[in-house]
Amino acid sequence: MPKRRARPVDIANIEAECYAAWLPPEPAPHAPAPQQTDAELLSEVGEGSKALAAAYRRRMAHGMLSEV
Repeated sequence: MPKRRARPVDIANIEAECYAAWLPPEPAPHAPAPQQTDAELLSEVGEGSKALAAAYRRRMAHGMLSEV
């Protein structure tokens, strides 16, 4: 009986397949969040938060705060 020759093994391809199977799936691209107007945002918060938001906007307008 003749000897069978072993097929060459592509180690790089096997490693790539194993690595790809190990990685978590790519996250789906997120759509940008819809922008709410100040009135919509302020309707969701209480009076204290409205005053705080107004003070923050005044200070931002006068350059007293910097955006992060």
